[in-house]
Amino acid sequence: MTRDRARKKAIRARMAATGEPYSVAARELGDPPTASDAVVREVIARVNATLAAPSARIEYRRDFVASLERPPRPRPGPVGRLARLAARAAWNRIAPEVDVTELRERFFHQVGVGFVEPAADRYQIDYGGYAHLYIDGELFGGASGAPLRANNRDRRSRPLSREDDPLGLLGLLREATQARYTGSETLHGTPCRAVAVLAGSAELTIWIDDEHVRRTLSERGDPGPRHMGSVIQTFELWDFGVPVGSLDWSCLPSFQVAG
Repeated sequence: MTRDRARKKAIRARMAATGEPYSVAARELGDPPTASDAVVREVIARVNATLAAPSARIEYRRDFVASLERPPRPRPGPVGRLARLAARAAWNRIAPEVDVTELRERFFHQVGVGFVEPAADRYQIDYGGYAHLYIDGELFGGASGAPLRANNRDRRSRPLSREDDPLGLLGLLREATQARYTGSETLHGTPCRAVAVLAGSAELTIWIDDEHVRRTLSERGDPGPRHMGSVIQTFELWDFGVPVGSLDWSCLPSFQVAG
């Protein structure tokens, strides 16, 4: 019996014993090395299905990881020390109830939740006090729940980095040229495969199930002028087909309470 036939027999035996579908049984038994072009085709098929989906829930995470070799900060002179003290006093007057350490933590570890409608090319994400809304090719940002106005149009909009935008990132994945399986993980109760992907010059990891892209993760150097670390960005999608008829597209979303 050839190795391939033996493997198929083992998969069918597992299916009979567990009731799992073929793809799940094959995954649990461990897949043999697969040619990159076949994995690329699978990735693009999952991307196309995701972009055609009517709706899904979305979570965005952005984590700043400081470099272990941070350059020393220059000690401020008398003027700098006075400016820092004045700024701290002003902050205490404006927002005495906000802890600076908590604010710093929220800045370096941002989390947003919301809804995406890939087929309609739009989404809403609320970060708790600040929100984004993308519609009709324009990105808006401002206080959560604020009415949508021209003055809260995000000047960056697209083309900002495609890796910063969930729909732009999915579009980028259509350009995948290399892909390989790297593991498996269950996300929101759904077994998924992790895939390392090269799309254009971007290297990222995505998680796919038997139909959709469920998570994307990318890491790149800190875009700030001091380049003091790296930025890890994660988009996670689940609950495909969730009802979204009640969403209000005339104002920025407010799905979570700030703080």
